[in-house]
Amino acid sequence: MKQSDLVRLSVKDGSRLEGHAPTDASASSIHSQIYNTRGRGGEGGVEAIVHVHGPHSKAFSALGRELEMINQDVCAYHDEQVLVPFGGMSTSHAIK
Repeated sequence: MKQSDLVRLSVKDGSRLEGHAPTDASASSIHSQIYNTRGRGGEGGVEAIVHVHGPHSKAFSALGRELEMINQDVCAYHDEQVLVPFGGMSTSHAIK
């Protein structure tokens, strides 16, 4: 990832504020809910969200498997993996 890959979107409607990398409504709608729930800055607040779909994690997800704790890189995610059944694409920025 490099600086040119980063974008800043409006929490309210997902419109692009800065950056040129492609985005999609499903990612921005999910992230807006995190910001609306956790707020920005301060104790427990969120300053940035990184959303990545690496080829290896996509493969495990498609197979319905969690990552195996076989090296230090993966162990950083111990007890932080969640498998969620796909229920369709989310595109709403409405606060729920």
